[in-house]
Formats: sequence, C-alpha cells, structure tokens
Amino acid sequence: MNLIYTSRTEGFDADGVYRHPRYFQGPEKGVASVLVEGDWPEIVAAYQALEVPVEVLEATPAAKAQRGRRLAAAGAGRPEA
Repeated sequence: MNLIYTSRTEGFDADGVYRHPRYFQGPEKGVASVLVEGDWPEIVAAYQALEVPVEVLEATPAAKAQRGRRLAAAGAGRPEA
C-alpha cells in the first residue's frame, strides 16, 4: 500500500490511500511507501525508522489552510445536506 498523508480537502486521486496527518498515532502495517505533504516530521521519522521509503512534498495552499483549522470550522460533526 502506498499511503499519502495530507490535510487537503480536495484534489484526491481515486487510487490513493489517504490519511489526515493530524490524526497520526503511529505507522501503519503493510505500507510500501509514504508520501507526506507538508511539515510532519513525526510521520517521516516513524516510517523511516521502519525503513519504509518516504517522500516529502511542500504543502499545497489548500493543505496549509487546513492545518490550523478547528474541526468544527472544517465542517466536522455537521450532517450532510
């Protein structure tokens, strides 16, 4: 599995396996490679310690805007229309 950590809310590839980095609790099993979008050194270090290839990309403007948002402001907990 190729895992992508990003705080983006749009622009996803249908074939990607995505995780929000804010909720990182530890490395997942069965991961072949990791792409980290933004500055998340704890994620990078955890996978590198397991010798999993890690690529880091600069966060997109959308991801940077999401990093500091509170969950309620991002729409969490609201019913879908």
